[in-house]
Amino acid sequence: FAEVNSDLTVYEVSKGTWIYIMTEEQYEKMRRESASIRASLQRVSDVSTHDGQRLTSTSLKVDNLVSYDELELVTIDSER
Repeated sequence: FAEVNSDLTVYEVSKGTWIYIMTEEQYEKMRRESASIRASLQRVSDVSTHDGQRLTSTSLKVDNLVSYDELELVTIDSER
């Protein structure tokens, strides 16, 4: 989510809120397969084909993953 002027294109958005939701089953499967996790945001040039996929921001790696009920909000902020 981002506040944008209607004349802007998506690549001009530099600040907003990104929300990713996973089920408890998805999280527990990931937790079994990996000892750490990080949040990342990627963009693509073509949403149909994923051409031009690129990493735009990432969080610090979180080790020692907690249970699903203990998850916290992860913030990616380019102004820090």
